[in-house]
Amino acid sequence: MSVQTMFFVIYLLVWIKLPLAVSLSVKVPSRPIAVARGATASLPCEFTPDPELSKLVITWQRVDDNRVVHSYYYQQDQLGRQSSDYRNRTELNHRQIVEGNATLAISNFGQEDKGEYLCVVSNSLESERGVVRLIYVDKGLYFLSSSYVTKNPAFNITFTLKNPAVHQEMQRHVIFSKDGNTGIQISVVSLGILCFAFMCSTAVLLWLHCQNKKNQLHDMELPNSNNHYK
Repeated sequence: MSVQTMFFVIYLLVWIKLPLAVSLSVKVPSRPIAVARGATASLPCEFTPDPELSKLVITWQRVDDNRVVHSYYYQQDQLGRQSSDYRNRTELNHRQIVEGNATLAISNFGQEDKGEYLCVVSNSLESERGVVRLIYVDKGLYFLSSSYVTKNPAFNITFTLKNPAVHQEMQRHVIFSKDGNTGIQISVVSLGILCFAFMCSTAVLLWLHCQNKKNQLHDMELPNSNNHYK
């Protein structure tokens, strides 16, 4: 076999194997995730499945101070370097890792857990990462959440005001532009007026409910009073 033939065979084998090599990629949500106080937070993180699980490394950590939230390698959880703030509170679904799912669960979510989390997935060849942002939501009579979509040069923001006690919900879409200071002030004032009207309507509904209960009790007492006089 000539040298040219050998080089051609090697080139052909390499060319055939190249399509089989899939580069590693990580996919995380682009929008913040709102989590209620005391609930279990789910931090989605999907990656290109790797058949060689023995060389797969998954690390979750805080972006602000690099605290280790959860680590996985050698096909098992490795929690020796885990921050004490997350001990016995995190979980990875090992059955879904083989399918390319590194979603992390954090139980008993609190205000100190809000912020950005880094999902790092590595194999023997490369490493990729993505950032997931969590927002803390307090479960009270009212809570206000917001989401935004950046559209240069404007911001499209959605405010949501909920009252779980009477099953009411109000949404307000506001667009902020870079040079629209007057429009921003008007939008904020409009939002404040709507919130005030929403709370006033709730107060009226609660008052009517109390009055209805009071009238029912009064109607029940009237027959008893008549029987007493007889």
